Amino acid sequence: MSYASLDKRRINGPDRVSQPIFRASESVAPGEAANAKGKSRQVEERSKRGDDGVRPIFLQLNLIPQANGSAYIECGGLKLACAVYGPRQVRSNNRQYTNQAEVNVECRYAPFAGSSRVKPGRDLESTALSSLIHTSLLPCIRLNLLPKASLDIYITILESDASLEGCASLAITAASASLASAGIEMWGLCVGSSAALVDVDVDVDGGAGKSQKGRERRTLVDPTREEAAQSSGTVALCSMPALGSITSLEQSGTVSFEELDQVVETLTKTSAQIHLVVAEALQEMVTSRRPR
Repeated sequence: MSYASLDKRRINGPDRVSQPIFRASESVAPGEAANAKGKSRQVEERSKRGDDGVRPIFLQLNLIPQANGSAYIECGGLKLACAVYGPRQVRSNNRQYTNQAEVNVECRYAPFAGSSRVKPGRDLESTALSSLIHTSLLPCIRLNLLPKASLDIYITILESDASLEGCASLAITAASASLASAGIEMWGLCVGSSAALVDVDVDVDGGAGKSQKGRERRTLVDPTREEAAQSSGTVALCSMPALGSITSLEQSGTVSFEELDQVVETLTKTSAQIHLVVAEALQEMVTSRRPR
């Protein structure tokens, strides 16, 4: 590369580029070996926590100093941050007086959140997420105590290995914790949980000591993106466990009424566990603020 062809405003790479060589198995292609390793890791992780187990949750409050309330939450390969601004007065002078506050929710994926890089900005999935989060949070906020005010909730998904329902469930939990840390009066903490119904091959007794292949439907709580892609239906439940009430129920795919009742019962127990994690994080935040 000659000096004249150099662009001083651009970082120029080397003249030659050689790809690294990895040692792969002789019987399996490199791509297939990586996929098999990833699937075996997921199967091992699922067998450890069981069908109704939730991945460990890490929750940290008030990480964004500019916001009135904020939260950072991790659950496996799903990581997101939430910031709440308000209550503040509505800036538009043409709006009529309202006796309830308005809630604005904006949820976006970071460009590096998925396996492939996406263009910054809102897309259809982000719009659907924002609408689902907004619908689930409204019943748990005491909007009548904040007339002519607005609450702005911004959620950024930093890494996502879950389905749309899984991202919405964790985002609702983070938003509820952020609202509580901001001092917004609520009827109760709203937490979300999701499950996927997956058909798996099992050995059944065919009589005379013979086994046959059959299909069994399993309910997997807190599914990964791969588990949700293999499922025949997914369910997302948002509730206030302290009051025993449900704020929203989202279902996609094929789910019978009997299966839906069973999934709701399972997710209700899961929501109680997640509610305990959020309550402990809020208690630690209040304890740290007390003067010693």
